Amino acid sequence: MSPSSRPTPAAPTSRAAAPAARPHQFLVVRIGPERFALPLDAVEEALDAPETYRPPELDERCLGLLHWRGRHVPLCSPEPALGRAAAPTPGAALVLADAAEPLAVAIDDALDVVTLPAERILALRGLRDPYGVVTGMARLDDGLVALVGAAPLRAALRGQAAAPSRADG
Repeated sequence: MSPSSRPTPAAPTSRAAAPAARPHQFLVVRIGPERFALPLDAVEEALDAPETYRPPELDERCLGLLHWRGRHVPLCSPEPALGRAAAPTPGAALVLADAAEPLAVAIDDALDVVTLPAERILALRGLRDPYGVVTGMARLDDGLVALVGAAPLRAALRGQAAAPSRADG
């Protein structure tokens, strides 16, 4: 992380001026040596050791398709969006919540669900993130974790998912 992208605490708020922000729940995952946290409501399901297959017409940027709830769902690498790649054989995958076109992102491990009060969330300034995926940092008991915005992550992954999700039939 360059000096210009160091996390800075969010601006303090006056308790009298606004009601206390409700805590948010996040799913903490590991991709390579880094930890990322996604809003829990943005994850439809975490899959352990997903089995994938690769049809010949599938775009090479997509890792493969996985069969999930009667649909063929593209499994995307997190690398273009987050700068980290999961292991060649991902240990897990997250199916992102999107009823119309579900996508899955490869991860190494789903670690924990955490509840973060607003005062533990740090704003970022000057981060070079072309997709705007990393929305902040949070201080956990054992260090920092990057917070990931669900909508920017889905948008970044859609560029890899050349094969549309389709229902079996």
